[in-house]
Amino acid sequence: MKIIKNFSILLFTVLLIIFSTVAVFAHQGRTDSSGGHSDNKNKSGLGSYHYHCGGSSAHLHNSGYCPYTDVFPSSVRVTSEKTTLKIGEEISIDAAVYPSNSCSTNVTWSSSDPSVVAVRGSKIVAKSYGTATLTAETFNGKTSSVRITVKEIKADKVSVSGLPDSSEYYIGENIALTATITPENVDNDMITWTSSNEDVAIVSEDGKVSLLSEGEVEIVATASNGVSDKVAFEVKEKHVETVEIENEKIELILGEKQQINAIISPADATFPELTWTTEDSAIASVSADGTITAVACGTTVITATSKNNMSDSITVQVNEIKAKSITIEGEKDVQIGDSVFLSAIFTPSNTTNRDIEWKVSDPEIAEVDADGKLTALKSGNITVIATSANGVIAEYDVKVRSSISIPLVLAGVAVAGVAIVCVVKKRKNKSEISLNTNE
Repeated sequence: MKIIKNFSILLFTVLLIIFSTVAVFAHQGRTDSSGGHSDNKNKSGLGSYHYHCGGSSAHLHNSGYCPYTDVFPSSVRVTSEKTTLKIGEEISIDAAVYPSNSCSTNVTWSSSDPSVVAVRGSKIVAKSYGTATLTAETFNGKTSSVRITVKEIKADKVSVSGLPDSSEYYIGENIALTATITPENVDNDMITWTSSNEDVAIVSEDGKVSLLSEGEVEIVATASNGVSDKVAFEVKEKHVETVEIENEKIELILGEKQQINAIISPADATFPELTWTTEDSAIASVSADGTITAVACGTTVITATSKNNMSDSITVQVNEIKAKSITIEGEKDVQIGDSVFLSAIFTPSNTTNRDIEWKVSDPEIAEVDADGKLTALKSGNITVIATSANGVIAEYDVKVRSSISIPLVLAGVAVAGVAIVCVVKKRKNKSEISLNTNE
């Protein structure tokens, strides 16, 4: 009996505790269609409204989920395509919530440094060099993270190509070089080109090399991280091997000009310019472009010389301009004792040698000197002969007449008669002579 009594007391105590608990957590009042009801006096201490889902004790639905009937996320796992990116790269990222039947599988993403890595939906974007931690968090605070590193993909190797397969490179040539970077996906693919000797060769920013003078040079291509490659070669001058003047001999007349041409070989010589010289500039001069000017009669040599002293020469003969015909001009009728000048007119008018040999057909009638001065000696007809230096002859007829005419002779006689009378009178009477003379 004592045992039964003690059990009864224990059972009563348990029931009392249970009913006390129900009184605290399951107060009176009906639940609505959502499984909850108002608690305006906040007897539960949970606010003005709480739930009793499935007869459970009073509780709240945090974020809209029931802790008694809903399955809450227990963990989350983040996966990324890769964890090392280059600037500007964009990849997918995913967060798997467990269990898969959780009431919400949504997560909230955050980046420890959005300036390095930013999240855009289900993608992440590398924005600058550095490291950032990306975290996915469920509504109930379960988290998972991944560490993303953004680093520069630098050149491992630079290879220069494009140098022609030749052992000789000449002044004036251009070479287009190309630089290839390995790996191909480097972040900064800029190449800096330099020349070890810019007096010999210069290189543009796109690898075009211009060869300027003789010497050795290295052309270097350098990546942004200092990795480089180079090509080295010697620049030479392509010398003139031969010079050949096209003409064999030139004949010019005085004052004439003629340009001559010289052919060099090889045609693509580095310095094809020629220097023209004359052996005797008093006979013929020559300009820088090979134009010869005939200065005086005679023979000289014109020479064309290259920078490396290869040359060729030509003989130039300068001839006079000869007379084709002569015409004599001057007086045709002269008196005894007169002197007149005769002129020789040359055809062509620019005849070089204008010397004339003067002669007359009868030196007793008239004489002529070397300047064409004709002096009449006695009456008669003569022929004046002019001969040019090259043998061209002209003849000119001149009449020489007496300088005393018939009226003058009669006048002389009359004067002579008066003189005689005077003489007679003088003989008869000297005193009368003066009187007659005054008359």
